[in-house]
Amino acid sequence: MPDGTVVPMWGYTCGALATGVTSTATCLALNPNAPVAVPATATTAAVPGWSPVVITIPTGQALTINLTNSLSFTAGTGTNTVPTSIMIVGQVGGGLGVLAQRTTTLSPDHSNLVSSTVPWPVAGSTKAFTPPPQGARVQSFSTEVAPGATTALTWAALRPGTYLIESGTHPSIQVPMGLYGILVVTCSPTATAACTTTAPAGTAYPGVLATATTPAVPAVTYNAELPLAFGEIDPVQNKSVQTAVSTSGFSETYHVIDADKAKTLNDKQLEPALIDPEKGVKLVVPSLEKVGLLRQMSTPVEGKSYWMAFSNSGRLVKRGDRVNVVIGQFHADNLVVE
Repeated sequence: MPDGTVVPMWGYTCGALATGVTSTATCLALNPNAPVAVPATATTAAVPGWSPVVITIPTGQALTINLTNSLSFTAGTGTNTVPTSIMIVGQVGGGLGVLAQRTTTLSPDHSNLVSSTVPWPVAGSTKAFTPPPQGARVQSFSTEVAPGATTALTWAALRPGTYLIESGTHPSIQVPMGLYGILVVTCSPTATAACTTTAPAGTAYPGVLATATTPAVPAVTYNAELPLAFGEIDPVQNKSVQTAVSTSGFSETYHVIDADKAKTLNDKQLEPALIDPEKGVKLVVPSLEKVGLLRQMSTPVEGKSYWMAFSNSGRLVKRGDRVNVVIGQFHADNLVVE
């Protein structure tokens, strides 16, 4: 930041084309002069400073982005990973709208609301409102790319114009962290030939021919362009997210056979604890801003599986340890950590 503050950011970078592949599109850092984030060493290359990307593609062409998910974070002696995806706002493609690939996540916990009209807890108030059960929320609006994977995402029928590229996974978290950029679909003034029969060089929006019922619409032409992206950086939020993804932990999964007996496990009024009696360690379920408690609290249904995550900062509890899970009057003792 200008004042010297260091803020964690995620971002997109432009990779090289695969061997033998050619493309009419270009991909560049929107700010090529961004300060280097990590200087080069004798064995490692410099890490460029954060900048949105700008992708420019001629009108009439399809776009394929090979998205590699490198959202992997060291957490104690282990690694935490985060899925991601891409949306181009105003364009259809990349899996957007395909319900079969849409992933979901738990709805935030609203059990501490004090009123049906006040959407936030009031200091010093007691609970006076029980919200109705809420279903899962969308996690990824477009094709989700798993950590460490590379997936080809295609937009076959691009509309001319300038559009926002952003993460389609937990957008309220990943977009402020820096996962956004610009797509420009145009026939550039520097093009050496017409892009389509109605889009000669220097055409932002091609003309529309007249029909029997509508008049012709002239093309919108131009001779220069300067893409700009306006955004904001919230140091507090970004540091909180980075802390969360860098905190070690693990999850407990359980399958419901008797829904009535399982109610205690999902009771939002009870605080689960994972205890290692030998080490004297107690782990709790963490809560993330805009996400809530990392546990499922819906009414249990027979035949379904549920989970809850426990923060394990410092990796005090390890594979092979024997632990107890305590939730209210429920005890599951001598469980082996796998």
